Amino acid sequence: MNWTLFLSRIAWIANACFIASLWIMYGKQTIIPESIQSTLVVLGWLVAPLLNLTILIIRFVFRNPPKPILLAKYYPIYLVFLIVQLLYITKIV
Repeated sequence: MNWTLFLSRIAWIANACFIASLWIMYGKQTIIPESIQSTLVVLGWLVAPLLNLTILIIRFVFRNPPKPILLAKYYPIYLVFLIVQLLYITKIV
């Protein structure tokens, strides 16, 4: 299904924003303007966990989940990203 492949690609972008927001949070940088930093933080900390959770729900709830090439290969990566994001959000790490 095309919508799951689209959702998967958006999740990759949001996960990259999560990594960028960690770099912004722990690194001292002045290159990126404040408006872009806030956008990266919102995408990385709010949207990325929701997208990863949605992808995993699609995978485990539906009896025959749609299997586009990009989505089927990377379920473990989405799970690892979701766990790491939840650990950072709950301040365990």
